[in-house]
Amino acid sequence: IGILTIVSASFVLKESRAPAAPSIDLAGVGILTVGLALFSYPFMEGQERGWPLWAWVSLLASFPVLWAFWLFERRQSAKNRSPLVEPRLFRDKGFVVGLVVTCIYFAGHSSMILVLSLYLQYSLGLNPMYAGFALVPFSFAFLLGSSVSGKINGYLGRRSLHLGVVVLVIGIVALTLVAAPAPGHLTPSFVLACFIYG
Repeated sequence: IGILTIVSASFVLKESRAPAAPSIDLAGVGILTVGLALFSYPFMEGQERGWPLWAWVSLLASFPVLWAFWLFERRQSAKNRSPLVEPRLFRDKGFVVGLVVTCIYFAGHSSMILVLSLYLQYSLGLNPMYAGFALVPFSFAFLLGSSVSGKINGYLGRRSLHLGVVVLVIGIVALTLVAAPAPGHLTPSFVLACFIYG
């Protein structure tokens, strides 16, 4: 699909160039990569190795590196360069609230997918491949919802978020009710609940 998209884009899309194209913030990328590596690696390896001293040192070292990244990005923005993360965005309350809500949603969503896949494998006894196929209705609904969400937002404005939350709650409640009995096989009601959640 990706290769077909690239080939099609080369025929359909026309080249466009900005008169003053922004440069890539390679220094910002480097600082952020080091900071995130220092922060995340202890969580990946620390528990298995009994939380050695290097894990704690790495975690503590990540904070000044990430702070240095923030200061560097502010300096890039003040000089009207192209920072990797634009600090001025964080002055907009709507942006900050949207960012927090998005983080909460995707943290819950990732957890939900993990729990669903464990449910399909351990409660229903599906092998990993069939458990993956069982979540296709979710993926299809997610794609469908993403394609029409812009139009719904055009009609409803901010109320489209309320509609999305209602549909999401209905999907989660439906999945909870369907998963509670653990029937031992994949049911049409589970597939439908997955679609609604998606």
